[in-house]
Amino acid sequence: SRCYRSSSDINALAFRLINEADRPIAEEYSYFDRTVHKPRYVICRDMFSCLVPILESLEKYHSIAIIADGEEDVLAVKSYLQEYKDAQLILSPDDEIRSRLVVIPLLLAKGLEFDAVILFNCIRSNEENAHMRRKVYLGCTRALHELYFVEKGVLPEELRECAPYMEVVESSSMC
Repeated sequence: SRCYRSSSDINALAFRLINEADRPIAEEYSYFDRTVHKPRYVICRDMFSCLVPILESLEKYHSIAIIADGEEDVLAVKSYLQEYKDAQLILSPDDEIRSRLVVIPLLLAKGLEFDAVILFNCIRSNEENAHMRRKVYLGCTRALHELYFVEKGVLPEELRECAPYMEVVESSSMC
């Protein structure tokens, strides 16, 4: 009943995402206090332009994943990064991870862990999905130390109670 994989800040956000009124998570789980910093929610009009500065800030890590919900976003991210960073594209469960930076669809990331994770458009692309919170939870829990959300707009109303667990950053201060 004690979680240790992700940092305390990432765990706090993840538990908030799946907390249900009739079954509060805080009563069932606890986690080791290992603080790095709050997950960052980065608001960018041009989401691609934020990727390279974020990746440069994550250079100290051995494994980094950019996770997008769908194959279309994954291919677009990989295409954009070709000019800037060497990244491995993962599109099949049979693909072996050989690079420190991977671009991978959300559902293929299940069961994997990375030092740092950038969730690219995972919230907005799931706004109409009844299982949005679970999908975002899945992405969050892939990160061990640092977690970034890269989105075009503000946090949707459905996730406003998660705001205290994040640091909201305007793209102009990062990119």
